[in-house]
Amino acid sequence: MPALKGHGFEIVRYREERGRFTSLRQLDEVPGLAGKTDGVDEAVTVAGPTE
Repeated sequence: MPALKGHGFEIVRYREERGRFTSLRQLDEVPGLAGKTDGVDEAVTVAGPTE
């Protein structure tokens, strides 16, 4: 996913601080990703917890 490339550290840190993503719009809250996530909803899915 080109829009998320190079942002793995920020995504992991966001999850450690705030927990799981519950919606794709939360990606815009990750430092460095604001405005770069347009169109990711076609390739990325947020799912509930697995058991």
